Amino acid sequence: MRRLTSRLIVCLTSLQTVAWGGERLESQRRVMVVASAQEVGLPGVEFGADGRPTAVPSDLLITLVRSNCRGVCPVYEVSVQGDGTVVYEGRRFVAEEGRRTGKVDPDGVADLLVAFRDIDFFGLHEEYASSEDGCQEVYTDEASAVTAIIVGGETKRVDHYHGCHGLELLERLRQLEDAIDRVANTATWVGPRDLHRM
Repeated sequence: MRRLTSRLIVCLTSLQTVAWGGERLESQRRVMVVASAQEVGLPGVEFGADGRPTAVPSDLLITLVRSNCRGVCPVYEVSVQGDGTVVYEGRRFVAEEGRRTGKVDPDGVADLLVAFRDIDFFGLHEEYASSEDGCQEVYTDEASAVTAIIVGGETKRVDHYHGCHGLELLERLRQLEDAIDRVANTATWVGPRDLHRM
């Protein structure tokens, strides 16, 4: 069940009689009803009253790919499946290169679904890399993070260039990327260092 966020402002219509210079002016003030509603959720995922998913879809696949930068930014890919299976592929500037596998508990997978829902991931742009994407400043030679999710038969991918600055949303996107790393425990293979701000 998708969470429905709605805002409704209702102002009553009033009839006012105004006396001005001996003349009676009758004016009717009509105030429009403004309503907006937005569905925020994930395809195929129902959330309970506690805000947590009631079940994890069997087709769930979350992927994070971190690319290189001008320096020594870790380059790797990690995925988290609905059953908690983690698959890591280390490429460059990581403690362990090659393929590794692991397992996370169901609560960790549920945490990620909540994070994807809360940022309205399916409502994001497909890319944040230039002024056309809303970046107010763009720095060169930074790393990128590509986050993707398959859930409920639908796929969404967001390419986030970390040289893009000026959007409040981007800090939340970084937090989502970091959450995937944290749940997947990539530090075990990448190494104990600041992964994203080198």
